[in-house]
Amino acid sequence: MSRIRLLIADDDAFVTQMLQQLLHDVPEVELVGVCRNGQEAIERVKELKPHVVLMDVVMPILDGVEAARHLLTAPNPPRILMWTTFEFEGPLRDALETGASGFLLKSVPLSGLVASIRAAANGLVVLGAEVAPKLRITDTPQRLDLSERERKTLRLLCRGASNASISKETFVSESTVKKTVSGLKSKLRAPSRALLIAKATKAFPELQDGETWA
Repeated sequence: MSRIRLLIADDDAFVTQMLQQLLHDVPEVELVGVCRNGQEAIERVKELKPHVVLMDVVMPILDGVEAARHLLTAPNPPRILMWTTFEFEGPLRDALETGASGFLLKSVPLSGLVASIRAAANGLVVLGAEVAPKLRITDTPQRLDLSERERKTLRLLCRGASNASISKETFVSESTVKKTVSGLKSKLRAPSRALLIAKATKAFPELQDGETWA
């Protein structure tokens, strides 16, 4: 895509004004709209067809997690990046389970935000380096019997590789990569790719290196 169409959903006028100013000089991002609550975000997505929605967690009328859940069950949904001022473990897990493309804190620098928007637009999952450690995971098996291929796939997932990149790196077909990822989701009891990555970084801390993109 030539430019990434971005919709911001945040009820803090100061935050949205600041973002509009900061993103004005970012040539690869086209800010197509700003909305103040989750219900408005759902309506504006239909109208504006953004590639990525930057979605605040706590908003009036309809919160960001519920809005994301609604959008991600519709045909051809945008990529959704959840973000918040607070380190809420519950909404983090809920957002990852909905299939959101990532979760960031609002303290992320502009360079990190732009990189996250780009990664999400390209189909990657983004977890801020400070986010995954905050997730309390109680249903991951204590001992995991993983093959060398599964371990390498997890490592590549957590370091920024798409299925296509993993295919090239491991010399197997993309369909094999998809099967491996599906098997890993089952073993780690992770219904979504994002939650798989979050659980992997908890179970295997050595896989995490700064921002986690996969």
